[in-house]
Amino acid sequence: MIFIILNLLIAGDTHLASIVVDEIQKVRQVLRMDTYREPVIYITRDVNEFYEITGLSPVRGGVYINDTIYLIPLEKILASNSLYIIRHEYVHHIFSEYNFPLWVDEGLAVMIGGPELKRYPYFRKEEIEEYIQSLSQDTLHMAYASALFYVTKEIERIGFENFIRIYRRER
Repeated sequence: MIFIILNLLIAGDTHLASIVVDEIQKVRQVLRMDTYREPVIYITRDVNEFYEITGLSPVRGGVYINDTIYLIPLEKILASNSLYIIRHEYVHHIFSEYNFPLWVDEGLAVMIGGPELKRYPYFRKEEIEEYIQSLSQDTLHMAYASALFYVTKEIERIGFENFIRIYRRER
């Protein structure tokens, strides 16, 4: 069961709650892992609350911080055709205990969750963290595309399981 803090089920909006659950199930179907830690999902009331809580521009749509997925209001995610944000942040949740380098973490989140981007190495691996912090959506997507490029290139070379084993770091 997925726990949604601003609980859409309690608020009576089972339609929006089912959208969140459906997106998370899509990721689970792709990964086919045996067990999952259940996420805490906090859906903010408005974009101002998202900024106040996360300190990030609401243009991002979502962020994973300290075992919680923070999302802008689902109506805004739906209006911008950006359901991938839910999947992307959930991938961060699944792999949060793996302590991956940022380029691996973002590359996997983009590869499995979205957004759909052309793989291209705009930035070197070691530059990705700097550009992920960008306030510009274009620069952020270029950093995501770079991470996706390096991750898929490595997975094609050594396979998914080996990739996870090699890049997983102990905390």
